[in-house]
Amino acid sequence: MQIAYSIIYDSVLLTASIISLIHFNKMDKASKYLALFIVLTTIVEISALIIKLNNSHNTLLYNIFSVIQLSLVTLFFQSAIKVFQRNNIGWIVICVSFITWIINAIFFQDITKILNTYFLFYESLCIVGMSLFFFYDSLLNDSHYSVLTPYYIFTSLLLLFWSVTFLYWILFLNLYSIIPQEKNSWLNIFLRTISLITYLGFGLVFLFYKRLQPARE
Repeated sequence: MQIAYSIIYDSVLLTASIISLIHFNKMDKASKYLALFIVLTTIVEISALIIKLNNSHNTLLYNIFSVIQLSLVTLFFQSAIKVFQRNNIGWIVICVSFITWIINAIFFQDITKILNTYFLFYESLCIVGMSLFFFYDSLLNDSHYSVLTPYYIFTSLLLLFWSVTFLYWILFLNLYSIIPQEKNSWLNIFLRTISLITYLGFGLVFLFYKRLQPARE
């Protein structure tokens, strides 16, 4: 069942990646970072599935990609939020994240042996925080963007996925030893379903990217 679900999941990701590449030249700088994020996610997920089917561990692959995906999402917000642009906040977040990732890998969680859960918790917190700040900044500056523009939809999808991920890792880090194994499996399926919805949403935004652009006055 897990293999079948992974195939469906990877198929949705692959479709979203192909759509993003087809419309890549129509996108602005910020959206292109998320398109690259989707393409790299697809490559990593398909590679991880192949590694798993060969009865090998894919932990290292996911651990390395975690800091890359955070960097790409941060670059989206760096380009989308004017306060970030003026103060280089996104670049500061990326530098701090790489330092955090290295420290965790050296002193706490060996990236070759176990999933980097501490950093994933940190990553979730960062992306949820930046997503909320995007909405706050938009409201504060009375932004002309409507809720049906690429930036708003992208950010809403990121907030949905990483809020669930944040809560998931809170449960995982604190309750893993006492939650029955079958419940852990259902939690994993729930997280993957949210991922599926998120990437399907990204694909649809890329597909209708030009139509969703705000009208120019």
